[in-house]
Amino acid sequence: MLSGQIKNKSWVIWGLIFLLATGLASLIPPMQSPDEMSHLGRAYLISQGQWFLDPLPQEIAVPSDNTQISAMITRARSLQVEMGGGLDEGLIAFADAHKASSVKLHAESDKARIAHLQWTGKKRYFSLWGTAYYFPAVYIPQAAGLFIGEHLHWTVQQSYYLARTITLLACMILLSMAYKRAPIPPIGVALLLLPMSLFQMLSPTIDGLTTALAVLVMSQFVFALKNSGTALPIWHVAIAVFILATSRTHLMPMFMLPMYIAWQRRLWSDAWVTCLFGFAAVSWAVSALRSNNGLMLDPSHTSAGLLIYYAGHPWDFFEIAIATVTDPVQSIFLQRSFIGILGWLDTPLPAIYYPMLWAGLGICAAASMSIADFHVQRWGRLMLMASAAASVGIIFLALLVTFTPHPATLVQGIQGRYFLVPTLLMAYALSNHQKIQAVRWLLLLVFAILALSALITALISRYGAVI
Repeated sequence: MLSGQIKNKSWVIWGLIFLLATGLASLIPPMQSPDEMSHLGRAYLISQGQWFLDPLPQEIAVPSDNTQISAMITRARSLQVEMGGGLDEGLIAFADAHKASSVKLHAESDKARIAHLQWTGKKRYFSLWGTAYYFPAVYIPQAAGLFIGEHLHWTVQQSYYLARTITLLACMILLSMAYKRAPIPPIGVALLLLPMSLFQMLSPTIDGLTTALAVLVMSQFVFALKNSGTALPIWHVAIAVFILATSRTHLMPMFMLPMYIAWQRRLWSDAWVTCLFGFAAVSWAVSALRSNNGLMLDPSHTSAGLLIYYAGHPWDFFEIAIATVTDPVQSIFLQRSFIGILGWLDTPLPAIYYPMLWAGLGICAAASMSIADFHVQRWGRLMLMASAAASVGIIFLALLVTFTPHPATLVQGIQGRYFLVPTLLMAYALSNHQKIQAVRWLLLLVFAILALSALITALISRYGAVI
């Protein structure tokens, strides 16, 4: 009886969290998350049964007034890069109407027109380059929303909000499953409450989904460590890590977690299953790299060539990575974009919130850790730490060989939000994994109020009242 009451109470709490999150999402106009249109376009193609992107059609003209774009298109054709696909013209018009530069300038008549945009059934090629790296499975929630909306003859805007709601619901379900397996440590909850984390989770991109799925994998891992005699289907965890590794290449090291559990329990069949999914993830990454081999680089270099170069010159890589994090401008940007620079990096928080939230994270970290408990499952903790460290290294390497001109002095294109999951891995590694006590809930409540205040203030300042 008591167990059932606790279970029902848990679902009520998660339901309230979902409703609160839905209310917060109403403060964010469509298409304001970085590369949101590319992600939504990829989801639309999947909703139409097109799992992979198409190369550039020959009929698309090469612009003569922009040499950089011209060179990029020419190279894309020569490399047969899979860049995009045919999107519904109604969806493209909806996205164009929500460009970051104009979203606050819409008159009421414009808002009404945008709200009534319909699916047209007419397709136009749209570049979605950058999403080809991602395995289609991570887009299923968004694709489901767009598919349902289009087939019910809803407007594009209604379909968009359905996709956003389903994606957010999927995140809440994954997080609730994680918490049921093993309590998310206070510092982990605080990291999920950061304005940047919340902003991405409230948007129909893949950031929130991959973060929530990663938290589930970490909780499954902790549960397996603490309950070595309990049967845990490793293939469930391996599939989850496969989805993570094929949508966020830097999370490939998380395969160490199910492999360690299989080794610890001497379940060699589970080890083989993990290896199989790991091999499939690596194969996908190699295939994606080959099909987009250095498109953002100058013609004399390819991503594969740069990988080979840095494999032979590892110290060059370390020097560039260290120079990047110690550069004064880059360092401040990384710190602030980890806490939150919202929108298309055009919506910073009020300056006072950055030191306050960093201090709050430090307090939550201190409340989560117990040095005396570190010897408990220390090898499992070391696996989490190793996964985090390797993941950080891959972030720098991936951007260095795909986005940064060579020779490089600093890694280009790196943002603080990329480090959320590695930081969560460290949080799980260093926490005592006990049920959160009342005093810690109070601490988290204060942090949540601070983080939500920062988020809401920034959103209202940038976008005005509820859209």
